Amino acid sequence: MVSITTEVDVYLEDFDDEDLIKELESRNYYVSKGTEDCRTPLELLYEAWVYKTGDYEDLFRKFCQENIGRSF
Repeated sequence: MVSITTEVDVYLEDFDDEDLIKELESRNYYVSKGTEDCRTPLELLYEAWVYKTGDYEDLFRKFCQENIGRSF
């Protein structure tokens, strides 16, 4: 029996985002696009509600539009 070992450099930039997302979801990970500071829109909405910041209604409206396709 002969064994050959080799090293290969793999860069995440070489993969399509959708392929990476599908792979993670197939491993039962939840994938969510976050904000610049890594908080998801739902986390931002929750924090605005808990800490009573003035932008809660705007964040809620935007969240509903983006996630359930409804606006009010």
